[in-house]
Amino acid sequence: MLLENEEISGLRTSTPGDRDRDGASRVHATSEIRPGLASFRGFLARLDRARRGGAPASSRPTPSHGPAGCGAAARLFRAGAAAAVLLSLALAFGCDGGGASPAGPPPANPEKIVTLPPIEDIVALVSRTDSVSLPAEAAARLAILTIDLEGDAIVGLDADGEPLGPLAQDPTRKSDLAVSRDGRRVAYVRRFERPVRRYDVVTMARDGSDKRILTLKHPDVAETELASRRGEGRSAWRYSNLSFSPDGGWIYLHATEPSRREGLFRLSADGGVLESVAESKRLERGAARFRSPRLSNDGKSFVIARSGKEHVGEGEAIVLISLADMSERIVYRTVTGGVYPLAIAPDDGSILCLEDERGEDDRLVLVPLASTVEGEGARTVVTGKNVVGSFSPDGKTIVYSAVRGDGEDLFLVPTEGGEPRRLTRGTGRRREPLWLPPVR
Repeated sequence: MLLENEEISGLRTSTPGDRDRDGASRVHATSEIRPGLASFRGFLARLDRARRGGAPASSRPTPSHGPAGCGAAARLFRAGAAAAVLLSLALAFGCDGGGASPAGPPPANPEKIVTLPPIEDIVALVSRTDSVSLPAEAAARLAILTIDLEGDAIVGLDADGEPLGPLAQDPTRKSDLAVSRDGRRVAYVRRFERPVRRYDVVTMARDGSDKRILTLKHPDVAETELASRRGEGRSAWRYSNLSFSPDGGWIYLHATEPSRREGLFRLSADGGVLESVAESKRLERGAARFRSPRLSNDGKSFVIARSGKEHVGEGEAIVLISLADMSERIVYRTVTGGVYPLAIAPDDGSILCLEDERGEDDRLVLVPLASTVEGEGARTVVTGKNVVGSFSPDGKTIVYSAVRGDGEDLFLVPTEGGEPRRLTRGTGRRREPLWLPPVR
């Protein structure tokens, strides 16, 4: 079903206001200064002229430093004090010269009123998916998926980098591509910015057909939508870093809840309620962070990026955690920037990480997982700007995106090292490439 609401990209969010009879919310985009200050300045000028007997400024006598001058100074001081009191009253009560303005809110400016749809319309809007998919001939050649940032689309490419067409395209931001081990299902996160900020996990068939929104059954959907809409400082659950379980029955993901719980959760591939796997509580600034979890291909462990002196000491670290007993082992650390796990090799022998050095180009770093010595055997594969990558199904090649010239393109580089080869060329912005395994 096509996305029917043609005005989705034009909806605007705003702060809460009065509710109309039709259930829509009317809000003021900005507040207006109460009237009266301009005319109050005129009132002070008239008061000053009356005190001086109406003499213009050019004919006023020059104050002396004798007794008469002291009396004039006293009168000026008393007039200034009276003016300060009147100014305070004007600010407090909206005084306009000799009278107070009516109590209550300022008159509404029709040009600054934003109408939000009722919550039922918002839920109906986010419940839709597009009907975009690849033709059979193009689907047979499909090898790589990537996100077209300018077109808000997930695009398929063949092994030579030729575009085959979109698999998903609607006015939402898309990210965090993942594919099941058998190559049949693809998952991604889509994000609405308007009329409320909302994240959803969507799955689809390899060719883009059969789209399903898994997070619509989450029990907090309506509550978090309303909270975000009312401007209560909360937004809906946020999802990222998707991974399929070995049998394809679960999707593991990083989830952050409005009260700032975060951690590794899992969600049935058929939809339902999030189940917690490992959590942390972000209660204070500078506390340990729990980022970018990635499930291993055998489903027995996961890696995360973590910081916080209590947990990893100095800097940021990549931590390998066993799902059986939650035991932890640091496999890599940096003290000069941030580090994020991107993908685990098909044989679970190594992990591809993004190291973000302050003031330097990003680095794709290959880190062995088998070594018991922290950082042993780690090496830089490529450097560049905005580099994000993943492994080929056989693990021998890395496909990655990077900024070159006026756009972001895809490149291939051998896992063991070598010269990168450009896969796409253009002025668009392609990011987060995902190499699909053959269908089993």
